[in-house]
Amino acid sequence: MSFSDLTPENTIEGGTDGTIIGNLGDRLKVDAAFSQNPQVPAEVLHHTIVFLATSGGSNVMSINGSVTPVEFFAGPGAGKVWYVDSIGFEFSDSGASKAADWAAINLGLTNGFLIESTINSVDRTIVNLKTNRGVVTSFHSGAFSGGASGFITDSNFYSGILNLDPNMTLIGDDGDMIKATVRDDLTGLVSQQMIIHYWEVI
Repeated sequence: MSFSDLTPENTIEGGTDGTIIGNLGDRLKVDAAFSQNPQVPAEVLHHTIVFLATSGGSNVMSINGSVTPVEFFAGPGAGKVWYVDSIGFEFSDSGASKAADWAAINLGLTNGFLIESTINSVDRTIVNLKTNRGVVTSFHSGAFSGGASGFITDSNFYSGILNLDPNMTLIGDDGDMIKATVRDDLTGLVSQQMIIHYWEVI
């Protein structure tokens, strides 16, 4: 609903004299108040892709986290707000894989690759993945490659996107972030990485 939809039955009156709001400035206020999908001018938005990384700055997830779990994270930091629209994931392996494996790690993961959000100091699980089947189900906007036909059994690389709708808002002053924890031995992989896509008002 916008200002142009107002009728005598639902007009907005302002001031002490009951004057109907109707000048340009007031119209902008009414449009903003009634719009269900307010549009932010594109020139004030900036889209960025960032890797989840350890506190030391490494984004390489093909490591051993079975004894000591290793946490990777990304967040806006103080004074900033991110609007995350998707999470990207990729891994690759040199061996043949099956749906119940993790890449080519036979029978998948024991503890799982845990992906969480931290919002206002509260951790919430997005998904805990243990198999290729779980990866392609969660990061379903993706594809296998490197094989003759693109199926799990003859591919050695997968890249996919988990779309977030509505976007996830991360507030830096609250310490908000998205994090992923390696809790198994992934050293047999060629690579594993995770990214997030976000918008920021500048």
